[in-house]
Amino acid sequence: MKMHLRTFGGMVLENSSLNERLPLLLLTYLAIEGKTHRQFLADLFWPHQSQKDRRLQSLSQTIYRLKRVQANIVTVDGLYLNTITPVDVQSFQIASPKEALELYQGPFLLNIERDKRLKLGEELSEWIVNKREVLQTQALNLQLEQ
Repeated sequence: MKMHLRTFGGMVLENSSLNERLPLLLLTYLAIEGKTHRQFLADLFWPHQSQKDRRLQSLSQTIYRLKRVQANIVTVDGLYLNTITPVDVQSFQIASPKEALELYQGPFLLNIERDKRLKLGEELSEWIVNKREVLQTQALNLQLEQ
């Protein structure tokens, strides 16, 4: 079954029952940024945990939850993680203006930083906000061109 990440206007992994925000956010990060070192991800997603081993353990648990959805959803290459899961952001960036505007269903990861269940660190929050601003600007420019 082909899965696809929708991140405009919210965050959903289509054709999946997964609705846990942190695993979906990790998958979104990998889908957009590509191959990333485990330690960097652990530090980015769990900066509030003081011990390096605890951060890596949290990352491993999150990867396990993702792999329960689909075994090959996250690939491991030594110390690096990646995914081939398609994400609407990539489609948006290569689509024709008309198709891109159809894909854009609202701001990137709308309101995720307000989710009280997530403890987002400053660096991850900045990544989300920066990505949102860039994508909103691109969508506005496409609307103005039409």
